Amino acid sequence: MSNLLKDASILLTPTAYDNGRMNAIKPYKDLYGSELVANGDFSNGLTDWSTYGATSVSSGIVTIGASANSGIYQGVLIQGKKYKATINVTSYDGVGNAQVVNDNGFVLHTITTTGLQTFYFEHSISNLNIIIRATQNGVLSISSFSVVEDLSGDFQFSRNSA
Repeated sequence: MSNLLKDASILLTPTAYDNGRMNAIKPYKDLYGSELVANGDFSNGLTDWSTYGATSVSSGIVTIGASANSGIYQGVLIQGKKYKATINVTSYDGVGNAQVVNDNGFVLHTITTTGLQTFYFEHSISNLNIIIRATQNGVLSISSFSVVEDLSGDFQFSRNSA
């Protein structure tokens, strides 16, 4: 017998009914949308990115910082949508701040170490930009950055939920 959860597109349970309804309990397969960031691996240098302050790229590694405030950004966000972001930090000097923020300066993720880091957020403002920045003379290097829309369910069930 094959795996029922793997093969079924929906799964109905004998106890999940009420007022003539049968409820499906298997989640949708594709929980994330397509990639929103252009040139997120920096294979084309800083093409598709806007920059400020001290920024450079070499062999697909972007270095941000060594001045008071430096960063790179793209306008890919939509107000009210939820996102999953992944950043691969190759080096961080631990000086100043290394962050991913929105246009209002709201910190979506604080970088404190190297390695692949994933975080989730809801975009709450009308401006489109997501910004990777180093402030207060910090220096940060990254090899990739990805943002996809989080399409997973947003239901929170409790006892006696409809």
